Amino acid sequence: MTIREELTAVRRYLRDNGVAPTMRRAGDVLRERATAPWQRVYWLTASEVTVLDPPSGVELRVVDSEDELTPLDWQNLKENLAESDLDVVRHRLRQRCELHLLTEADELVGTRFIVWGHRHSFQHVPLVPQDSIGMDLRINPAFRGRRLASPFLSLSTQNLASRGCQRVFTVISVHNLRSIRSFEGVGFQYLCSYRQARGFYRYDRPVL
Repeated sequence: MTIREELTAVRRYLRDNGVAPTMRRAGDVLRERATAPWQRVYWLTASEVTVLDPPSGVELRVVDSEDELTPLDWQNLKENLAESDLDVVRHRLRQRCELHLLTEADELVGTRFIVWGHRHSFQHVPLVPQDSIGMDLRINPAFRGRRLASPFLSLSTQNLASRGCQRVFTVISVHNLRSIRSFEGVGFQYLCSYRQARGFYRYDRPVL
């Protein structure tokens, strides 16, 4: 909505409801915008993921530790991630998260982290040992526009299913419509929304 449209809506609301309700509504909107945005939780039975074949030469690698990353891997990561993001990569691998890499020849196409329920509890969704949750799906800017996010998700989820994962969860910002379309395109279904406010997690419905 443009600023002009928002002002028109405010004038209309003021005309129809009066000053006091309009001021209360304005306060509600400001509080809404001052808090963290809603995050949407999606899930999928891993074995039911839509199978999408990646382009020829595009492959998935699963990395469990820093030692498995080659000097070329680190160079590719440095070229595509900020230094603070590299610190996140190191920290998560040390916490026994998996790093899924999508590659083409010697180039890095995309990255995604996986947390298994038997390794960690997760603050947003209760995970049993056979569950996993994916985080921070990224496609290298040089490869964007080739519609590789959905094949990446498909390959990653197939790999998890082959190793005994039963359910896969993910968390996506309500504003990230492109990612939402990619996840829904391989079969992920909406579960609930949450956001953090004043140190507490607020959900729009009970989490299973």
